[in-house]
Amino acid sequence: MSLAALIARYKHPPVTPVTPVTAPALPLQAAPTLTVTPVTRVTPQNIEGQKQSQNPDALLMDIAAMLQANPDHLYALLCADDIQDIADGANNRAYLLDYFRLMRADGKLPICTEPPPAKATEPPQSYLESAQAWKPEHEAMMDHVTGCTACRAP
Repeated sequence: MSLAALIARYKHPPVTPVTPVTAPALPLQAAPTLTVTPVTRVTPQNIEGQKQSQNPDALLMDIAAMLQANPDHLYALLCADDIQDIADGANNRAYLLDYFRLMRADGKLPICTEPPPAKATEPPQSYLESAQAWKPEHEAMMDHVTGCTACRAP
């Protein structure tokens, strides 16, 4: 097929030219002015006004007593950022109680019915004293671990 035949076969009807329409000229407007307000630095104290720093150890001890759990188990379920949030006041008691109750419902927080062994208040002064102090503390810890079903490893 020749080029002339192709052009004749696929020839489209001519398109009539359209005259361009110009928009009417609009009056120039002044650019809007932007006002900049100073930014207040957001800190945990001014987010809600009620957040205040708190001692994570004391809060977790209270929660452990409420839930009958070992405080060490509570610490194990938290990361360093969570502990810092508690100290900054970002996590309150109600939020943590809900969190630990969910962990207990999921089976990640066992119930500990026996209190953990008491820790020594003063460190021993010499090697002999530390060896003598270590033996009863170690035995108390082993008795607790072997007797408490919540502390026993799977």
